[in-house]
Amino acid sequence: MRTLLIALILNGVLLLAGWASATPPIEIPVVITQGSSTRVSFSVTRSGTYDLMLQCRAGVERDYNRILDQKLVRELVGTVTLSCEGRTLKHNLPTGWSRARPGRVTTVIVRFRAQTQKTYVCSLRITHLPSGLPHKALLTLIYVFPDYHPGHRVYELQ
Repeated sequence: MRTLLIALILNGVLLLAGWASATPPIEIPVVITQGSSTRVSFSVTRSGTYDLMLQCRAGVERDYNRILDQKLVRELVGTVTLSCEGRTLKHNLPTGWSRARPGRVTTVIVRFRAQTQKTYVCSLRITHLPSGLPHKALLTLIYVFPDYHPGHRVYELQ
């Protein structure tokens, strides 16, 4: 019994240490409109895999948020180009998948590998913006832990 308790405590300490070392998301405010292009620069504080997402703040009505989530994931049309030191990655929207974030409607634009000490430029071109989405949005980068790759491809800049 005592061994089990020690094991549980040790597991809890390791779990808390992992959360404490988690990289906070990078959030860059953008304005999106149909036919618009947005260009932003960013760098990451930890090398690894990141999800680049487009997020809009959600309203208070849960069903309405679900509808907006589906619209964003399925109907947002455009392209994103990531570049860094002469290498690029071009990806088309919609991707058809999202990553749940409380209080936000979200679509994942691309999952890619990034390195510290480098400046990345993201060019987002929206050719169709679904109705009902707010024009104020966030380009968000979230670090993906090495053991969290639920079947989505990780892209490299070429």
